[in-house]
Amino acid sequence: MVDSSSKRDILFEEFFSPTKIIINHQRFESFKKFISWILKIIYPSVEKHVSYKDLEEKALKSSSFSTVFENGLFFPHLKLEEIEEFYSVFVVLSNYLVEPNSKMEVRVTFLLLSPLNQSYFEKHLNIIGLVSNILRDSAVIKKLSEFRTSQEIYNHLKTLL
Repeated sequence: MVDSSSKRDILFEEFFSPTKIIINHQRFESFKKFISWILKIIYPSVEKHVSYKDLEEKALKSSSFSTVFENGLFFPHLKLEEIEEFYSVFVVLSNYLVEPNSKMEVRVTFLLLSPLNQSYFEKHLNIIGLVSNILRDSAVIKKLSEFRTSQEIYNHLKTLL
């Protein structure tokens, strides 16, 4: 039997590996352009299963795509019936942007695409819990923009487990 800290470590490795961490230095004209940019980052992983147009349409309809937490975490997530595994990307913005509805600053984004299948529900909740736990503190989120590489961010986040 795998204990809960081992499960957490496995999830961390799967969803926060340096290859899934992007540091972005550009400024976006709008929040919608940022959404398009991040969807284009993850789209190659799911293009065999869903069209970009359908992915973008579902994203823009989802309430999680306009929810920013006070600490600067933007955590959009979608459940898609077309996929059978999880996909994610973690973006650290060196230039924060403002979500237009809430007027909240976005400093980091964790985009998660999950299968819309009951058998994946527990893992989906565990991922949400892991992300929320690691990124709950605004000081942690602000510190992430100081790192220069994805590996440095990964190493720092790993210390927070």
